[in-house]
Amino acid sequence: MRFSELLAAHTIPEWKRKYVCYGVLLSEYQTYLKAAHQEFFRCCENELTKVTCFYSAKLLEAKRRMAEFGSCSPVGTAPLETMMMMTMMMSQEETEAQQAQTTHGGRCSGRHGDHNMSDLLRVCRGNPDFQQLRLATSELHLSLLYLQSYQQLNYNAFSKIMKKYDTKFESERGQWWKTEVLDTSLLCTDCHWPHQLMEKLEVGLSLMVHLEGEDRQKALQSLRAPKRGLPQSEQKWIMFRIGVVCGLLITLLLLIFITAQVNTEIPWEEKPSSSSSFSSSSFFFYSFNPVVQGPDWGRVSPSLRAHRGCFLLLEFLLLLGASLHLWHHSGVNHVLIFQLDPREHLSHQHLFQVAGALGVCWCCSVLACLCPPLVTMPPLLPPVLLHCLLLLLLLNPTPTCYPHARRWLRDVLLRVVTAPLWPVAFADCWLSDQLNSLSPLLLDLWHLFCSYGNTGSDTSDYLPAEQVSSLAVTCLIQCLPPWLRLVQCLRQFWDTRDIIHLLNAGKYSTVFLMVMFAGLYNRARVQLGQVWEVNVCVYLWAVSTCFSVLVCVSWDLLMDWTLLQGHGLLRKELLYTHEV
Repeated sequence: MRFSELLAAHTIPEWKRKYVCYGVLLSEYQTYLKAAHQEFFRCCENELTKVTCFYSAKLLEAKRRMAEFGSCSPVGTAPLETMMMMTMMMSQEETEAQQAQTTHGGRCSGRHGDHNMSDLLRVCRGNPDFQQLRLATSELHLSLLYLQSYQQLNYNAFSKIMKKYDTKFESERGQWWKTEVLDTSLLCTDCHWPHQLMEKLEVGLSLMVHLEGEDRQKALQSLRAPKRGLPQSEQKWIMFRIGVVCGLLITLLLLIFITAQVNTEIPWEEKPSSSSSFSSSSFFFYSFNPVVQGPDWGRVSPSLRAHRGCFLLLEFLLLLGASLHLWHHSGVNHVLIFQLDPREHLSHQHLFQVAGALGVCWCCSVLACLCPPLVTMPPLLPPVLLHCLLLLLLLNPTPTCYPHARRWLRDVLLRVVTAPLWPVAFADCWLSDQLNSLSPLLLDLWHLFCSYGNTGSDTSDYLPAEQVSSLAVTCLIQCLPPWLRLVQCLRQFWDTRDIIHLLNAGKYSTVFLMVMFAGLYNRARVQLGQVWEVNVCVYLWAVSTCFSVLVCVSWDLLMDWTLLQGHGLLRKELLYTHEV
């Protein structure tokens, strides 16, 4: 791999502008003549000044945070330096106790050391401040790893540029600049500091892990540098599995299309008329406009309707994987944005693999519904089992199927559901917005389970009183995703006192009006209300829908995307300055 590719692969996205402009310097020294070398070295000194100033500032910040660990004591816990000293004292006492036990034949015991250890255990175990100190230690260790990588990459970049300069012009000017300027700068003289600070943090973390009774080797392994992409062998196996599921998906989709064509050619005499009785499951499938129109598709549309929500989820996973791929190539650090574990998180290949595997299950479920003579089971059972499989994968407590990603998703879902109780993070807002987009999944899931539970019960042409209550439940399910986002906005306003969050909450409240008038229209329609009542409800529904769509689209264009508004609410220093 060329050094330019290596530099681009290991660049920290947030520090992208602070690295040496390797490509620019590499092209400049090739255009300069030997007599004009002073201009080239002036550019190198400017780049070195930029890199050195940033490195010094980050190193000073790390030293300041390290000093806070040693001087600021959480409630009920000892500072980091004090705990290190206690570790050395306890280790010395244990050594002396073992020597005394060996000398006196086991008559002496280290009770004093055990007493100190038990006191420290009682103070630190279960203390939330102690857990925060441990988390802050891990975060500082990771930032020092990044700073060490920053120093090494920039130093190697300057060294390679000087070596290429001497090779082209057959001089020693580049070696002199490296020795007299680069090696005497703070980028080289202070290169040992990140490693020394990391050693101190590892000692402190070892004590914390020992106090909590955990494995020291496992805890130190968690401090390793994050992987830059997948290993070559693992990437090959993932691509192989993706290829296998893609082949299965193509075959199954062709089989579904052929089976659907065959089913449409069979005369269908079970479609309910306006005067015949039908079951609640039939009402579920035919009370909405099917995805595929036409009388010839009457036997296929129920199966497609039952699997629509799961299909939306698979489409979401596929598009999320594509977004991760684009973010990676654009330099967007989604790991930091979504507060993921930098050492354990999914890549876009993993998401493609998961989407493909679930897509195969989805195709098998559709085929089971389209071929009831071959599969002896109720027609609604396959989609129910498919949705139960998705729920089982989410709640699976075993360390399989990417447990770190599933734990992160469960934690964020819990914070979304209990939004008013906790401060709102970016991942919470993002997931809540995705739930608003996936609201048909929740609605279809509710209708599917209700239809499966009521299969066989006959009803009249129109909904009786007990079915009107299901309309109310349907409205509540439709209001659940915007309600979660609304309470998040209210909590953000409570924390920041920014009026923007109240306006954003008003945007989501418009959905309630739309759902309410839609429910009133359906209630008046199924109860054979007066014509004027149905007309008023449908007009109110149309007006509220247009108003909600207009407000949401205007907010997205002007506030979220800042269309034609410059930087808008974005920060002053932008990593990506391209405007629409």
